[in-house]
Amino acid sequence: MAPPEDVSAQKEAVGKAEDLFRYVATTYFDDLQRSVADIATAGNPSVNPLGVGAEVAGPASSNMSDGWLAGILKFDMVQTTVSVAATPKELFDDEIRRYLKFEGGRGSIFDPLGWWKAHEAAFPTIARMARDFLAIPATSVSVERTFSKSRHICSDLRASLKAETVTEALLSKVWIRSGLFDPEEPLKRKRKHGDMNS
Repeated sequence: MAPPEDVSAQKEAVGKAEDLFRYVATTYFDDLQRSVADIATAGNPSVNPLGVGAEVAGPASSNMSDGWLAGILKFDMVQTTVSVAATPKELFDDEIRRYLKFEGGRGSIFDPLGWWKAHEAAFPTIARMARDFLAIPATSVSVERTFSKSRHICSDLRASLKAETVTEALLSKVWIRSGLFDPEEPLKRKRKHGDMNS
């Protein structure tokens, strides 16, 4: 069992993480509210992107298309309880509460975007956050390698190469490895006038 000071430090860290999460989620929610206000002021009252007043369905609803999609993706979808609140702020607070209580169930560590796609209806604001944050590459190594390779190609002696030539030179190794280009295959050249060999 962990010492009491470790447990209290862990609880404090979890509390700070939840506060940070709520702050970022509130920022996303406020941004959505501004977008809704912009749509409403544009004179299109029929658009209701928040679904306020509408029945909110969880990811495991009885909708035929949801069942079809779940069958294709083969997700173990957990029925979440989405309470219909009176205001968008109450819907948002309910979404945060349900997410922090893990009402969405566990997903695959190898496909977090798939989990968010399946649970987008139950957690719309947090799903937007997840798409934004999960789109960030975990590392910039591949970009740095590309620049290093381009430095080798574009040396002082080859400084006059066109951008298209540099791009093709950089991609040729990738093309060869992926099977898009076979360097062993003889090049077919156009026949010149009077050339007897084909």
